[in-house]
Amino acid sequence: MNSSLAEYQAIVSPHLRDLETAHVPQPYDEVAKSPTQGRAPYRLVKEVTGPLDDQRQKDFHRVAKDLGSDRRDLSVTPRFIKESEFQTLIKGTEQRARAYQALLNDIANTKGRPDFVYEGHMSYWVLEGILAKYNETLDSVRELNLKSLAPLYAPDIVRGPDGLFYVLEDNSENPGGRGDATQARFDLLKLLPEYENFLSADAGLPFAAKLSQFARKMDPDGKALLLQSNYYGDTNKYFVQQLNNSGGMVISDSGVSVSSSRFKTSPDGSVTLDGQRVTLANLDVPFTSFKFFFPALYEAYSKNKVIVNAGPTFLSDKELSAYVEDMIRFYLKEEPILKTIETRSFKITDSKNNAVLDKDFFDEVFANISNYVIKDPKGLQGRDVWLGPHLKGSEVESLKEKVLRDPGNFIAQKYLPISQIDDQIVDFRVFAMFTMDDVVVGDHIWARSDSIYGTGKLNIHQEAGVTAVFRIGVDTPGLIGLINLDALERAKSAGEFVNALQPRKAKISAREKSLIAWLARRYLNDFLATSPNRTQAVEYLKYVSDPRSLNLLSLYVLNKCGQISDVQNFLGVLRAKKLNGEPFKTQNEIERNAAQKVVTFMEAAPKWQKEWGNMIPGYKDQEAKLILTTGYLKSAKTPEALAKEEVVPHPPATGWEDLSAEAESFNPPVEPKKKKGLMAICRKRLRLGI
Repeated sequence: MNSSLAEYQAIVSPHLRDLETAHVPQPYDEVAKSPTQGRAPYRLVKEVTGPLDDQRQKDFHRVAKDLGSDRRDLSVTPRFIKESEFQTLIKGTEQRARAYQALLNDIANTKGRPDFVYEGHMSYWVLEGILAKYNETLDSVRELNLKSLAPLYAPDIVRGPDGLFYVLEDNSENPGGRGDATQARFDLLKLLPEYENFLSADAGLPFAAKLSQFARKMDPDGKALLLQSNYYGDTNKYFVQQLNNSGGMVISDSGVSVSSSRFKTSPDGSVTLDGQRVTLANLDVPFTSFKFFFPALYEAYSKNKVIVNAGPTFLSDKELSAYVEDMIRFYLKEEPILKTIETRSFKITDSKNNAVLDKDFFDEVFANISNYVIKDPKGLQGRDVWLGPHLKGSEVESLKEKVLRDPGNFIAQKYLPISQIDDQIVDFRVFAMFTMDDVVVGDHIWARSDSIYGTGKLNIHQEAGVTAVFRIGVDTPGLIGLINLDALERAKSAGEFVNALQPRKAKISAREKSLIAWLARRYLNDFLATSPNRTQAVEYLKYVSDPRSLNLLSLYVLNKCGQISDVQNFLGVLRAKKLNGEPFKTQNEIERNAAQKVVTFMEAAPKWQKEWGNMIPGYKDQEAKLILTTGYLKSAKTPEALAKEEVVPHPPATGWEDLSAEAESFNPPVEPKKKKGLMAICRKRLRLGI
């Protein structure tokens, strides 16, 4: 290659990659693109907190990290999902867990190749290769006491640009976030108590409590046990707390010899810990060390007296995820609820069943690297994951060499832009456990988030944060359940706005009434933008009580008034609203605005002047009275006309000096004779005390 061509490519190549990236679909915006029922809660949380100043944001994140692990950063904005979406995630997770369950049953009940392989849905060499990565074989899996194993299962799920949910990968071995899925909800409400008006963290059970329920299902006196270690780097303290709170037990292997001696084997083969019968053991230690460290517990497991939350390690291999949809169709005779992102290995088998590089696929991926994500299928904690759009030239070349050396240890997935909330990408993780004949799915969903300017890896070990997840209609009492937010968001006219604010029940508490008023003023600008007429705007007043909104709405209504009687009727509505209960300043400002509107009518047409005397007694604010009196005097044609006025005006007993100064500064200037008459009337009324 000559130097000029090399220089040209060095300049042009980055721009060509930008063009490739430009064809990638745009991420789904959870706030802007959600159905209206989904958008309204996001708007509420932004309105209720307002923009957090820098100091409060720093305090929030500092306390959030203190509450969690040193890697955990809680998002200020929660994630909302509709109940139908929640059920899709729960049922989809259960379905995939049943597919893995069926695969284990298939392996256990066949002597040779499993039926799934025999029927041609997966190459035997692919399955053998996946098993070999973990030093496992079909025979070694069959030697396990599968009846007493209950693997944990937690798929990582994202929403694609089309709004549908997709599984990125299936996790089986000790998935993180089991306790945080619940705790993040409580932490958010603790750190931002403003959310308590319309969010609740009480619904549903922590996943640990579901495990305790399962243990009691096996034996009413049975206990769920967590064997905790630091092997996986995160002690998952929330899961520990929740297991203890639900009647479970926790021991640490930091003192293995002491812990082990606390286990006693009963004559029937069951095992007790400190006298409590154990029926479910959740291992936070490697399964391979289980037999060595806890022989009594292992013996009970061997005799089907204890279910152990563990399973063959190959279940967590990311390459296996590519076959789950086919497993669902083959074993369950169902269509997959959750789709898997297109996943493929770099290896194929040749005619002699040797694993070799799939050259065509390799060339396709690296020619369009921005459209792919490359992974080590054994990788944990976000390591050994390469996102094509984030790779630079030298990184691409280095990755090529790795794949060429060992194609069987790499898979490629289609790059899918992950949905966003504001400037954060977000995902879901649902937790489940399956035995050979049962499946348990948690009630709470874990979500992780990271800046769109970050690594793109949603893993707390890669500096991603945590987002609390709330179900619309279940975790959203108060406002979200009190009125029809969907209708409010859709409202196109003033009447629709007012109707949407009607509570769904006949009797509401003072707190609920205040919540509706709060929401009404949050939607006030949208309401006014629909250009409602005066009657509709006055109707909206019943839902507004804060001074700022009252002033805004009052100015709007006054602007719509076509005559003085409209202004007076409007003031009557406000007085019936008992504005004295509001800060007095609000009533004063509204009266002054109304008085100014009346003056414009008097200046425009003399016929309105005779209304002046009837209006003055109704005004409480002295400045408003002064505005009316000044306007009246200013609009009068002659002193004689004023002197003949039958209705005696009621200006304030004080403030005549201000009125005189106003008369002196009339613009355009008043004729001397007229001004003299005006001042005489002022002095006369001052003497009479009227």
